[in-house]
Amino acid sequence: MAEVCKRSKHDPSVTNGQMTARGGRHKALAKKFAGQLERYRQMELEYSQRNRERLERQYRIARPHATEDEVSDAIANNRVEQVFSKAVENSNHLGEARRVLDNVKERHDDIKKIEKTINELAQMFVEVSEMVNQQQEIIDSIDTAVEEAYTNVTVARTEVKSAIVSRQKSRKKLWCIVIFLIIIIIIVGLVLYFKLR
Repeated sequence: MAEVCKRSKHDPSVTNGQMTARGGRHKALAKKFAGQLERYRQMELEYSQRNRERLERQYRIARPHATEDEVSDAIANNRVEQVFSKAVENSNHLGEARRVLDNVKERHDDIKKIEKTINELAQMFVEVSEMVNQQQEIIDSIDTAVEEAYTNVTVARTEVKSAIVSRQKSRKKLWCIVIFLIIIIIIVGLVLYFKLR
């Protein structure tokens, strides 16, 4: 989208009005996109926090007496799953293991949902961008038609003023001719009147 705006700046057929309209739409879309990205980052942060809490619970189930440093180290090095799997294998706590396994499955489903949402969001932005590009041509043609209409109205106004001035001049000439003819008729009438008398 930004590339289209940059190309339009160097295109002589694009008017200032069109550039302003495009700039406004571009800013609105950029703002909307930034909002969606912020929403995505927030969701990602929330998921990361929930995932860390889940991994910490799993590690504490496998090693209840672990220190904070051990838990943090296991999470950082992705060893929680291994420790938990070994603990489940060695554990007689089948019910607790199933509960934790259900938690793992639930988190996996959450990850899939987030991934699907991200893909849908990306697709929506592609579609919005395509719609804006398609509508841009229509808006440009409307803008061009409005500018042409404005130019035509300006030319017509000038021509009407010129016609009014021409009409006034022609009326003056007509009155001058009529008065001149009347004077000639009067003179001819007086000459004839005095000659025939």
